[in-house]
Amino acid sequence: MAVKTYSGNSSVDSHHASFRLPETESSRIQAHQIESLQREVNTLKEVVQRILVLLRNSRLPSFPQAFTRAYEQLLDREVQEELARKLLRSVFQQLEASQHNNFEAVSEKLLAVLRRAIRVALPLETVKRRPYVVALVGPTGVGKTTTIAKLATFLKMHHRRRVALITADTYRIGAVEQLQTFATIAGMPFTVVHTPEDVHRALLKYGEEDFVFVDTVGRSQRDQAHLEALRQIVQACRPEETHLVLNLAAGARTLLEVARRFQVVQPNRYTFTKADECTGPGVLLNVLAYHPLPVAYITTGQVVPQDITPANPDTVANFVYTGVLKKTTSTPEKR
Repeated sequence: MAVKTYSGNSSVDSHHASFRLPETESSRIQAHQIESLQREVNTLKEVVQRILVLLRNSRLPSFPQAFTRAYEQLLDREVQEELARKLLRSVFQQLEASQHNNFEAVSEKLLAVLRRAIRVALPLETVKRRPYVVALVGPTGVGKTTTIAKLATFLKMHHRRRVALITADTYRIGAVEQLQTFATIAGMPFTVVHTPEDVHRALLKYGEEDFVFVDTVGRSQRDQAHLEALRQIVQACRPEETHLVLNLAAGARTLLEVARRFQVVQPNRYTFTKADECTGPGVLLNVLAYHPLPVAYITTGQVVPQDITPANPDTVANFVYTGVLKKTTSTPEKR
């Protein structure tokens, strides 16, 4: 009997070919389903976003569209809703009715309202009396030591001031060495203190310096015992200025808690750091609304001494509303 022979390749090829079409068709169907699902998810996101906007705007008085747009911008900058509404009510009352639908006019008036509301401190180079003691306080990692390095270098290099450094930060690993290395390079006298008595002796030693900067240990805002120890050190310094240093990237609730709990140290200035890492500059305004103090400086990076800007109302207002921090130079004034 004749036996028919078949090529193994043709058998395998025909076998595979008979299953490729269903697999390809199945892939197309799956891809189509995924695309369809993705479109539905995107549509759902848009609906949720519109609902959130409606909910936000439902809390806003019946204002024209230009005010709603400004309101949304404030919220995007993380200004608290209640504060944003208060600001816009003030703008509405001050702006002529013919300008109520003009977003540029609303924004300009809003910036003017912000400028009037924001208090700033005169820059340190305007100080004429000595020794002028400046203490920096705040939680761990907010940039106190780096800020001191920037201010001290700026005053010595650009204004020929004599600057001494004191550190009470003997807890953080490497903190003393960090500031001591900087002091050696910059040619500034440097002292480590542990107790209020050490502080008194150091200040007597630096009586002929123009500025004395005191770097303090970072403390958790929730540790009352440590905050009390910090208060005693600061009190011994008898500083003309006590800067509460706040990290703008820390988040709204954290900043408000830190500002509230550090009042025990009696700060009289704010220095805001890490503005370049901040996604919601409106948190600065929230702090000023609940715990009002003048703003002294805003820092933007690690470069010494360039990455620090003396605060002025225009700079801070623009930063809060637009998210853009314009570098400024200070105008010498006596105080």
